[in-house]
Amino acid sequence: MAFLMLNDTSSLLSQKLNFSRAELEVRSVGGNAFISHQLMPHPFHMTVPFSINGDPENFLTLYIQSSSGGLYDCDIHELNVDLQKDTNFHLTTQASTIVHEAKRHEGAHQQLNFKVKENSYFEYLPDPVILMAGSKYKGTVSVELSKGAKAVISDSFITHDPQAENQTFVECLNETKVFYDNELVFDDKYFVRGVDYLQRNGSFPCIGSIYLFGIDKAVVKHIETQLVEVDGCYFGCSISEEHHIVVRLLAQNALILTDAINMVWSGAREIVTGEVPKKRRK
Repeated sequence: MAFLMLNDTSSLLSQKLNFSRAELEVRSVGGNAFISHQLMPHPFHMTVPFSINGDPENFLTLYIQSSSGGLYDCDIHELNVDLQKDTNFHLTTQASTIVHEAKRHEGAHQQLNFKVKENSYFEYLPDPVILMAGSKYKGTVSVELSKGAKAVISDSFITHDPQAENQTFVECLNETKVFYDNELVFDDKYFVRGVDYLQRNGSFPCIGSIYLFGIDKAVVKHIETQLVEVDGCYFGCSISEEHHIVVRLLAQNALILTDAINMVWSGAREIVTGEVPKKRRK
C-alpha cells in the first residue's frame, strides 16, 4: 500500500506530503466546560463552542471542519482531543468530509487521537466521509479512556461517482483502537477495495460503525427497537463483557444512514444522562 505512517518523518519529507496537526483541550471549572487549549492551523477550522438548550449542564458542543474543501491526495490530517476529568463534550463536523481523487496515488490519511479522563463523557459524531471515485483513504482512531470515562464514536462512509461513469473509490483502510490505562483492549480494523465494495456489503452504498465504550448494555434494547423501524437499513450489534458495544449499519442512502446513527447516539445519550438530546441543525 502507498499509505505512510505519521512517524515516518523521512518518508514524509521525501514524498512532500501535506501534514497538518490540530489540538483541543476541554476542561471544566465550577461546572462549566470550556476550551482550555486550541491549535487550529489551516485547513482545520472550528466554530464558537456553545451549549444547546435541553442538554445537561456542563455539556459543551463544538463543530469542526476543513477550510480546504476536504481531504486531497497526499494530505495527512491529525486531530488530538484531550478531555479533562468530569467534562462532557460533543464534537461533530459542519458537513461531510470529501476525500478527493488520488491523482498521485498516495491517498489521504486522517488520524484522530482522543483522550478521555476520569468520569468524562465524549461524543464524536462526524457526518459521513464521502469517498469520491478514484480516492484512497486511511482513517485511524485512537481512544484512551480513564476510570469512569465513557465515549460514543461514529465512523461512516458514502460513495460518490460525480461523472456517473460507474466508478468508485480505490481503497479504504480504517482502524479504531481503544486503550484503558495504556492497555490495548479493543482493536477493530477493516480494509476494502472499491471494486469489491458493493459485492461485500449487499449493494448498500452507505456503511457506518458506532462504537460505545463504558455505556450500559441496556442501550442495545433501545437501539434494536429504534432501528427495526427504519426502512432501507440493515444493522447488527456486538457486545463485550467490558461494555464495549459496536453497532454496524448498512443503508441505502446517506439520509437513512445519518438518521440511524442519530438514533444510536440518542439512545446512548439517554442511558448516560437520562435525557434525550434534541435534534441539531447544520
